[in-house]
Amino acid sequence: MIHLNFNPFPVLTTERLVLREMSMDDTEPYFIIRADEEMNKYIPNPRPKNHEETQAIIERMMSYARDNKSVAWTIADKETNQMLGSMCLWTMQGNDDGWEVGYAILTEHQNKGLMSEALQATVKYGFEVMNLPMIHAYTHKDNASSRHMLEKNGFARNTILEATQSEIEDMKEEMQYMVIYTLQRV
Repeated sequence: MIHLNFNPFPVLTTERLVLREMSMDDTEPYFIIRADEEMNKYIPNPRPKNHEETQAIIERMMSYARDNKSVAWTIADKETNQMLGSMCLWTMQGNDDGWEVGYAILTEHQNKGLMSEALQATVKYGFEVMNLPMIHAYTHKDNASSRHMLEKNGFARNTILEATQSEIEDMKEEMQYMVIYTLQRV
């Protein structure tokens, strides 16, 4: 059985990073992450138009953790505490094997191994603390860097789940562009 208790908020640390709770101090970098067209060319989420919309997104994600529904971290530099990116574990299906990892990082911090470092800490938390049996990652089929990072961290493409998702009426259009990776707890 999975364990959902994000109170107190689970802070994760790595060699260079702190994965901490999002705060309103993260508004500007999170706005950049969510609004940047180049960075989000593979992400179908609507983009915030201003800081107020960004703060509403942050508040919503903070409320999910308070309500033990999902957890979203700010990926912060360990020395400066400045936001570099975001990472989350969440489920749309509401079942034990439907948990997904989502992530984004500011363009200037890409290709430095930081996202792999944050992903490893998140996966460890998901398996060891939350007791998740598996973690999925949905990514655009053309997002080579995301696919490479997932594969480098042990995720394998899950063509069976892709086929299943493609049969769901609400997912048919989106799944034309997506691939799903899965990492199972060993």
